[in-house]
Amino acid sequence: MNAPLYYKNSNSSSQIIIKDSRFDSNVAEKHENNYWPNLCGAVFLYQNGKSIILNSTFENNMGYSSGALYLERVNSISPASTEIINSTFSSNTGFTTAAIYHYSVKLSIDNTNFTNNIVTYDKTYFTMMITLINTMVTIFVLLY
Repeated sequence: MNAPLYYKNSNSSSQIIIKDSRFDSNVAEKHENNYWPNLCGAVFLYQNGKSIILNSTFENNMGYSSGALYLERVNSISPASTEIINSTFSSNTGFTTAAIYHYSVKLSIDNTNFTNNIVTYDKTYFTMMITLINTMVTIFVLLY
């Protein structure tokens, strides 16, 4: 398992809803010979279709690509989207992304707070489609 919640589905009409959930103090295990298990501390969604995260909290999680949430589309033929609504991302730590890593997923964030999330090292460059609505974002810059 890659994270406490791991979901994979290539069906473009699929939908997963995470509602009123709390992910706290999860740490992705490190496996020397297998890259996948340490990507994300809390929720790993590898899918086409739609996912909704509603009224949920991600706190004190730790992983490689993301401390809290990892989103990736299964294939380039079908669309994938995620809506995050009324949620909190706090004190998550990731090597490349602190709170949310997403690749080829349309991401909409509404009324969600990001505080004290930490990136330990970032060399990730991906094109993102993102919509921010009524969202408070605290940005930390790593200077070296």
